[in-house]
Amino acid sequence: IVLHIKTTLISRMATADEADDAGDDHITILGFGSLLSEKSSRTTFPTLKNFRLGRVLDHRRTFAHPASIFFQRNIANLETLEISSLSVEYKEGCSMVCSVFEVPNEGLSSADAPGDTFIP
Repeated sequence: IVLHIKTTLISRMATADEADDAGDDHITILGFGSLLSEKSSRTTFPTLKNFRLGRVLDHRRTFAHPASIFFQRNIANLETLEISSLSVEYKEGCSMVCSVFEVPNEGLSSADAPGDTFIP
């Protein structure tokens, strides 16, 4: 089953009707880092529904930028240069596994997100 989201194709390991069943009061989240774990996803989004795995086509994971939260929480290690955070970039022919789930659309926007969180 393949969904079109913008120009990205997502093949899912679930039925096509699941996202539609969530209704307008929910939005679909794709997780590619720590949100691949259902436990971690539920820590961030306790009311999530319908956790499953999917695949994003023509994209890949990459460690591309330092995350300020790593320094704030003393996770970064400047001695070994362990400071990079996971990103996703377009790469034709590549694909990656992601988590897919719905959360209540309660004012989620990039304006409300912390600096280390990206919500388009």
